[in-house]
Amino acid sequence: MSNFTSSTADKKDQKEEQSWKALLRNGSWKDLYDKAEECFISGNHLDADNACFFACLMLASLLKLGKLELARKWLNSWKEQYGLEDVPTATLFLVSPLRTQYCLLAIEVAFRLSSETDVNCRLQPYFRLRRLIEENIQIEDSRCNMWLLFLDTLDSCIVSHLLEANRLQAVLEVAKNYLKRNVQDVSRQLAFFRLLLYSGDTEQASLFWNTIEPRVKEDSERHLHRGLLYASQGHLEDAIDEWEAAALFDQSYETILTNNIAVGYLLQGRIFEAMERMEHIFHKSPIPALKEDLVKHICICYDMLLANAQERKSSIQHALSNEALDSFHFKITQRPLNHEPRKE
Repeated sequence: MSNFTSSTADKKDQKEEQSWKALLRNGSWKDLYDKAEECFISGNHLDADNACFFACLMLASLLKLGKLELARKWLNSWKEQYGLEDVPTATLFLVSPLRTQYCLLAIEVAFRLSSETDVNCRLQPYFRLRRLIEENIQIEDSRCNMWLLFLDTLDSCIVSHLLEANRLQAVLEVAKNYLKRNVQDVSRQLAFFRLLLYSGDTEQASLFWNTIEPRVKEDSERHLHRGLLYASQGHLEDAIDEWEAAALFDQSYETILTNNIAVGYLLQGRIFEAMERMEHIFHKSPIPALKEDLVKHICICYDMLLANAQERKSSIQHALSNEALDSFHFKITQRPLNHEPRKE
């Protein structure tokens, strides 16, 4: 009987885990927050680790939803109730990696709420946490891989904020260190390649692509990134062909590739084709998070159509006014020079 009970509990836990993963995968942040909050509030006498787990899910959701003030209120509540620290300290790692994740999310909330304009000052807590993790990696060999993965997450946050501040050179420096940790990791190499393209260093990106392309095993990845390179070089037709090919190999890329193809169409002035393609995928895609860029680009299409219509309208009005003016000039010049006003 006890084995049956244990098996049933395991299945329930697996189902619950799949439910959490589905919400994360689909970007259902509101549902994820509601579910985590319910578990947090209904879970009487939660231990610190379970509380930290639900707190992490709630913080991640609130960050995605942009509800920073609510996130700050929760942080203060958890510090008071469970002693969950939101400042990186050396003792943090003696507790659990989950606490470190909580600390990173808390830093992210503080970063976004900060009124400090200097991005270097705002990033100091990230770099402090980074140094502590690197020191911890040297001590904890048994859990080194786990901390390396966490370091990747931290670097991704730093890169994201540097990109927002348009600090492209600093981004590349962080990315180089990121790449050195595992030079054979193709996904890291592709990420660095995309950063080179984003920074505008097309020549260096092209040279780097030549070295890593033979290692890219997935056809969809190869076509996607080759298309990005072509687009950066201004070869839009070739880029669109590559992205069309990538979509054939991997349907999960369809929404992202549609965005790329649509942008290619927009750059060529093919507005109606871009709109038709994006609206089709918008209604087809099941993942809300992937629809955000589609909505943005569909709105751009409508803005372009409105701008074109306004420009065309102004052009026609200008042409009509010119014709009226020319006609007026013609009538004036045709009047006899000795014309005298009519006497009443």
